[in-house]
Amino acid sequence: MFSNIRNMLKNIILIMPLFIGICFANALQGQSQFWEELDKLAPLSRSAVPLEKDIKPDKYRVFQLQYEEYKDLITSAPLENTRRAHRNPLKVEIPGPDGKFTVFNLTRSPIMQAGLAEKYPHFHTFRGVSSDGRKSGRFDITSHGFHGIVFTDGGSYYINPYNLSTTDFYIVFEVENNFSPENSYQIECGVHDHDHEINEYMNNLHSRGEATWRSDDETFPLLTYRLAVAATGEYTIRLGGTVDDGMSAIVTAVNRINSIFERDLGIRFLLVDNNDTLVFTTPGSDGFYTNGNTGQMINQNPPVLNARIGIDNYDIGHVFGTSSSLAGLAGLGNVCSPGKARGVSTHVNPFNDPFIVAIVCHEIGHQFAARHTMYSCHNVNPSTAYEPGSGSTIMSYTGICAPQNNLQNQTDPYFHANSIDVMMDFSRNGSGSACAVEVPTDNIPPAIELSYEDGFHIPIQTPFKLEGIATDENDDQLTISWEQYDIGPSLDPPINLGQTIGNSPLFRVWPPTEDPVRYFPRLSDLINNRQRPYELLPDTTRLLTFRMVVRDNHPDAGATTWEQVRFSSTAQAGPFQVIFPNQRDTLEAGQYFEVLWDVANTDQSPVNSRSVDILLSDDRGFTYPYTLAEGAPNTGSAFVTLPNVTGNNFRVKVRAADNIFFDISDRNFIVSEASEPGIIINYNPYRGLLCLPEKLSVDFQTESLFGFTDTLFFELAEDLPDGAIPIHIPEYVIPGEAFNLEIDFSEAAISGDYRVDFVVFNDTIAEMERSIFFETVSNDFTDLATRFPENGQMNLDRTITFRWDQGSDAEGYEIQVATHPDFSEDVIVYKEVTDRIDSLDALIQFETGEIYYWRIRPFNICGIGEFSDVSAFQVRTRECDNFTSTDVPVSVPANASGTSMLNVELGGEVEEIVVPNVRGIQPFVGDIQLSLLSPSGTEVVLVSGKCGTQGNYDLGFDDDSAFEITPPCSLTSGNLYIPEEPLATFRGEQIEGSWGLRVSRIRSGSAGQLQAWEMSVCFNVTLSEITALRNDTLRLRPESTNEVSRDVLRARSTTSGTNGIEFVLVDLPELGILTREGQELEVGDIFTQNDIDNERVSYATEIDTFDFDHFKFLVRDERNGWRGIERFEIKISDGPATFTEEIHTSELKLTVFPNPGDGLFNYELEGMEGQLVDLTVVSADGQTVLKKPVRLEARNVMDLRSLSSGIYFINIINDSGSANTRVIIE
Repeated sequence: MFSNIRNMLKNIILIMPLFIGICFANALQGQSQFWEELDKLAPLSRSAVPLEKDIKPDKYRVFQLQYEEYKDLITSAPLENTRRAHRNPLKVEIPGPDGKFTVFNLTRSPIMQAGLAEKYPHFHTFRGVSSDGRKSGRFDITSHGFHGIVFTDGGSYYINPYNLSTTDFYIVFEVENNFSPENSYQIECGVHDHDHEINEYMNNLHSRGEATWRSDDETFPLLTYRLAVAATGEYTIRLGGTVDDGMSAIVTAVNRINSIFERDLGIRFLLVDNNDTLVFTTPGSDGFYTNGNTGQMINQNPPVLNARIGIDNYDIGHVFGTSSSLAGLAGLGNVCSPGKARGVSTHVNPFNDPFIVAIVCHEIGHQFAARHTMYSCHNVNPSTAYEPGSGSTIMSYTGICAPQNNLQNQTDPYFHANSIDVMMDFSRNGSGSACAVEVPTDNIPPAIELSYEDGFHIPIQTPFKLEGIATDENDDQLTISWEQYDIGPSLDPPINLGQTIGNSPLFRVWPPTEDPVRYFPRLSDLINNRQRPYELLPDTTRLLTFRMVVRDNHPDAGATTWEQVRFSSTAQAGPFQVIFPNQRDTLEAGQYFEVLWDVANTDQSPVNSRSVDILLSDDRGFTYPYTLAEGAPNTGSAFVTLPNVTGNNFRVKVRAADNIFFDISDRNFIVSEASEPGIIINYNPYRGLLCLPEKLSVDFQTESLFGFTDTLFFELAEDLPDGAIPIHIPEYVIPGEAFNLEIDFSEAAISGDYRVDFVVFNDTIAEMERSIFFETVSNDFTDLATRFPENGQMNLDRTITFRWDQGSDAEGYEIQVATHPDFSEDVIVYKEVTDRIDSLDALIQFETGEIYYWRIRPFNICGIGEFSDVSAFQVRTRECDNFTSTDVPVSVPANASGTSMLNVELGGEVEEIVVPNVRGIQPFVGDIQLSLLSPSGTEVVLVSGKCGTQGNYDLGFDDDSAFEITPPCSLTSGNLYIPEEPLATFRGEQIEGSWGLRVSRIRSGSAGQLQAWEMSVCFNVTLSEITALRNDTLRLRPESTNEVSRDVLRARSTTSGTNGIEFVLVDLPELGILTREGQELEVGDIFTQNDIDNERVSYATEIDTFDFDHFKFLVRDERNGWRGIERFEIKISDGPATFTEEIHTSELKLTVFPNPGDGLFNYELEGMEGQLVDLTVVSADGQTVLKKPVRLEARNVMDLRSLSSGIYFINIINDSGSANTRVIIE
């Protein structure tokens, strides 16, 4: 029984999807019956008088709708953001301006607060997204019928009732067609910016290169604002005369406003409860408004809204009215402020979309702090005039400027990038955020990636292309626009559209599309050789700024983000132009021919375009499916081969391979069939850069013409350059087959341009001569070596000039200085990229006493080389101390001198001295001289014979003081003065010893007394020393572990015990791992001498062969004593493990003299006479400069005079043990 039930259920489950699909299909068929397209020229009713359109676009379609049935259907749509809405939105068909129907997923999307919605249950608002996600829109049902606005890829369209008297007939038209002469009226828009201070939102917006509010991991909330909209009696009468009529029109207007604000800004407006009390039905009933006078209405609206709604019950207010033309006025940035009701919109026909988009959205944009964006018109705002002419976006004056400056006659329903920037900042960071309610969404704004770096140049009068990559974590349907973001000088009157001055805008804004590419000018105009006044190529040296603006069109809260690129045009180059083929030329399929273009100085500075790509179009230049050459030198000429295609609509594009500019053929050329049998050899003749030791490898593909099948011979036309080694040179070429050529140029090792010529031939066709062009770049950086500071160098100044030996093939260098040898970002204190130089003054002061690590790496056009070996240096350690005299007072006789002595027992060199105070009694200070004496006998005069008859002194001396001793004197103020001779004279002297303050008599007079004096000294401290370092070789067998014991690695300090002596790892072994108590050590890790003594440090290797390994370390003690980076050798062999007794520390057994020396050294190793050893000399940067076997004698000679000056490390080793020391070549 249960089995039967299970089978029945299974059958039901299998049948249900099929049943649902059949029902849905029938439903869609039924929906298509709701709409019927009509002949727009025929009468729409049986009445003798045809219906008159309220909206009069110049192109449109007319549909009849079964309104009541359709209303019943769509009002059953689920509520947005519910489970049902996500799983099963209502699917309806909606007509488009092309006469076709689009299926939309529809959900109810309320725009009225609950109390208002209860009063008007017959009003419904919806949002919808097409089934393919490429269209979105908002729709409504009111007493005036069905309305819709739909955004598409590159445009938008409206669905409106034919007029106010019908709900059965509709017109559908695109925004660009929403104009006819009878719709044309003069407009005026005023802005009251004294109502609210918005300067904080305008600052720096022009220079900001990205959307600063965007976060890669934060969702983007919807912002909702309570909107109160009043209607004058004249407005309501124009819409039908009742409150219901007025509210119907207001709901449609706000719904369409929301379609724009939600998409561009993530903002939704909710009509407030009791908004119907603001809808007046007769001019007398609204005695508050002077209808049509926006200057008065803006002041009349706040009292009405505050009285009827309550000042705390709305966030933004507006009033709709009528006028003889159209006009608007709004306070700037007044949302959430006391002036929030100061917004007015009027129109002669206040129900059409020019009113809603061009007036209401424009004025609300002002209320959100946006300013005008047009450049050539009246009412221009100079700081935001980014659009040429009248502009075309909401905050511009589309169609209402002087005729010669109008881009178009209708406003496009979207905001300019600057308007979005300002309004987004105002609503989310500024005062407009104070009253907004955030509604969480799952929307993460899109991300943009541009491959450009600011600062490049393009030639004048030359087309160019911009493109980017936009991605979205929510997989929203992205739409993109590239918008110019430049402002020209402020002029009155402004220049006309088609004229340019300074950095004035050249390119208009086009509606967003799915295409991330924009051509300048538009490709259709370029192909047809048309020049538009709103698409002007730069013809002067000027700045060009563009933003890639990306909308994600998320249904809950649309996010718009952007990235910016800034570059320049230069009159030093251009126009860059295709010369051939450029007219109605005729070529043959497979023809080998020369493309010509005018380089126009683009290969020179500042454009510096080295190479070009050559592409072929077969559709007049719209697409380029064939690549004829890549990376051809930008010389104005390149030989290419046509593919085996024919037609009449071919064009060539030559584009910069390393820039954004290009040009195409002015006319289509013809490609006819080949006139004789032959072969096409397809390959890229321009190999470009060959970074040695990379090999030259070229792939060829052949194609037969007219069935040609003969085998051909392949030969190089001439000998290869010296050092070039052929790896594979084909002997034969067979039509239809591929082949390869490969040559090794690594032994040539010379940078330069190369050309390899070859011929393909046989007895039946003409010899085919072809070439391969390429540039070789050598990557030999072996000459690179750090010079100063040397490894282990101490007592350096805080300002350092770094020096190095250059790598022969380097074009520049990156230098890094860090406080830790792993050179992670958080420890790098100085980093600089330089050109090809051999020294660099670091633009910082290094900390006293600190040990630093530095390295350098080369780079060239092929890439970045390896870092040099790390060197370490130490900045001199500085301490400061105060000393006070104890043998005072000292008498100064009338005709003699007096001296107070002060003994300093600290060691170090003087860096800076200040004498904070000298105090004494003297009737006439002009009779004496004060001097400071050092232990070495240096005397510095502090003051001599100044201030005449003034009595006594109480002052100090500092080289950096701001005061000099000048009349009128005041030597008893206790101030610090500049000494007569600089105290810096003592710099570099030893501080230790007796210092004196001498009062000398320079003229006879009364006796005096030195009562007190002080001295403050900053001095370079003599650090403790690592007095001995034993650094022998660790030996172990393959696949084994051995301890790094005190017998092979041991340091001794004058001040620190074994716990205070630290070994810092600078470089790790390559063939094994180093551990401390079983934990693997990394660069920068530390182990102590105590760790070594207790066998906590080990080296382990898993290799099974004999080899050598090493690691590098720096040793230091707790008193800042240290030695430079040393190399610890490891030998992996089958010999005995490390011996521990025969040879001891270097200073006891190995003697080298004279040291320092000129490079010719004597050396002795006690007890090793007659033994064979390996002698190794290693430079300070770790390079082995000498290695040879030596039979030791009692005294031996080592000749290193061929080496440059510096520190070198000597290692002597055999199976008995090893010894180490270092020498200095002067």
